[in-house]
Amino acid sequence: MAKHKNYTTSVSLSNVARNRLIALANIEEITQKDLLNKLIDKEIAQLSSNKRSPN
Repeated sequence: MAKHKNYTTSVSLSNVARNRLIALANIEEITQKDLLNKLIDKEIAQLSSNKRSPN
């Protein structure tokens, strides 16, 4: 099985979003990078489950 390379991508945030990210990461006691990964994984899971469930 092939290993996937881990890439780093830059994102632009508004000052408000950046400050919220910093505050939440401090509350959760994790890095901003780990918090973003966690939020993205949660959003993908939610979108995937919405797609599978009948309307």
